[in-house]
Amino acid sequence: MSKTSWFKFIGEILPKGEIPPGKAGYSLNRTKGSVSIDVEGSNITVGFVTSYESFEDVFYETVEFVQSFLSVQSLQTGLPLSFVVHEWVETPLEPIGTDGVSHPVRGKVYRENRGAQIMPAEVFTFALAEGIRWAEDMEWNPFLRRAMLDFNFALQHPANDVPIYLYRSIESAQIFFGGEAALIKSLGVKNQVKIVKRLADDAQSGLHVRHAAKTAEIRKLSDDDVIKAVAATREILNKFQMETWSRRIRENATD
Repeated sequence: MSKTSWFKFIGEILPKGEIPPGKAGYSLNRTKGSVSIDVEGSNITVGFVTSYESFEDVFYETVEFVQSFLSVQSLQTGLPLSFVVHEWVETPLEPIGTDGVSHPVRGKVYRENRGAQIMPAEVFTFALAEGIRWAEDMEWNPFLRRAMLDFNFALQHPANDVPIYLYRSIESAQIFFGGEAALIKSLGVKNQVKIVKRLADDAQSGLHVRHAAKTAEIRKLSDDDVIKAVAATREILNKFQMETWSRRIRENATD
């Protein structure tokens, strides 16, 4: 049976030590209702009202939603971030209990923390704002959301694995457009795709053989190789977002 509640998920952005101090607040309208997101340093709070049948669905959808727009900032900063929830609060909108009052229900989730260097606050604030700007496009286009999650995931890996996961990010765009040739024609990214694909081939090792010939020799990639692969993928994803935005606007205009 469905019920409607106000939720607040409280957590933090990791790696904690790389998040600059400062506050920022964001809000946006989703198909399921408005969402408020408040960031203070590495701490983040997400609040919204929703109707649901399963708390687990609400929890995991919220984590993926926040993780999706956090991953967008990695295009600007090169920093892979993760959203972890430490606490949640649910307040049912319908009165429950014999006293006719809706009492908040609370829960905690425990995760391990880690830290490192802090980036400039203005860079991080702008990058998060970009994530909010992309949020509607990622909700409209699940292939864009998947591509961004894989881009963020790629940055968390050793150098030789990065282009492999970057190419997986590009594959989501290829599926959306109907293949590699269609992607290249639609976005004009022939050179960018070629760079990432070649480096993914060079870097194949162990089980990562999906993009390389069986006779290919494994080459240890340099930092410059990884920088080139990241830059090329960034260009593709920025163009992918602009094309998604254009199609979403056109579709809304004809509704």
